[in-house]
Amino acid sequence: MRWPGRLNVPRGFTRAWQALAAWVISLHIPSLWARRIATALFLYALLVLIIDHYVAPHSISERTALVQALAQVAGAIGLVVTLTLTARQLAATTQSLDVSRSQLDVARDAQRIDRFAKGIEQLGSDKMEIRMGGIFALEQIARDSDQDYGPIIEILCAFLRARSALKDKDDPTRPVPSDEQAALTVIGRRRRRYKHGEDEQLALTHLFIPTADLSRAQLAGAFMVFSTLSDANFTGADITETDLRGVDLTNANVTAEQLATARIDDATLLDPTLRAASSALRLRKRRERP
Repeated sequence: MRWPGRLNVPRGFTRAWQALAAWVISLHIPSLWARRIATALFLYALLVLIIDHYVAPHSISERTALVQALAQVAGAIGLVVTLTLTARQLAATTQSLDVSRSQLDVARDAQRIDRFAKGIEQLGSDKMEIRMGGIFALEQIARDSDQDYGPIIEILCAFLRARSALKDKDDPTRPVPSDEQAALTVIGRRRRRYKHGEDEQLALTHLFIPTADLSRAQLAGAFMVFSTLSDANFTGADITETDLRGVDLTNANVTAEQLATARIDDATLLDPTLRAASSALRLRKRRERP
């Protein structure tokens, strides 16, 4: 191969590559990366022309070596372009996914807030079935959203207190209305309890819910002072450390074992032995503690 001592570009060659450059510019390629690729191809074509003109291989081996060298250069350029485009595409895809995820979160929050507001509105309805629908809708929201769990439990407790305040206290044998029983069921089957996922005690004070079904209810640590729970069913209920001071438990289905750790000062118990048995169990448990 021969290399010139001075770069003398023929006039025809100059016109050729100027025409090629003008053609690339006239394409009006809108994409920045497409323009870069077109420029790279143009420069590569220019390099081939320059090498072919000045190196001017004569033998077959020289031409073969030149072709191989140009092929390697082209492969390197293609690899760089491919990697660059792939990186850009991945970055764009990641950004698009982030935007989509953000939009989805916003849509979910809006839907959750709408469901929450609708459930609260249903609690104030004059129709029993609508109030019950609102109660169970709020339960589902509380399960799906940790952010709304605490407020929903407080709202259901306030609902029960408000309904009890409107009742005629002269009829203690009257069954608990279905909507109030639904609220008690939702509160009783929640998956958390005081000091175990909940920072506040259940505020279930001054309730008037005789004959209520509290079987298997999670009421540990609840604050239920001065409530009327006569004839209530506590079968399997957890009332560990529940505050039952001043509560009417007349004819309630509750055991001494359940009351062993509950506070029952001034509570009304039909069976006089129940208080003594629960006190004895409480004393025994204290002695068994290490």
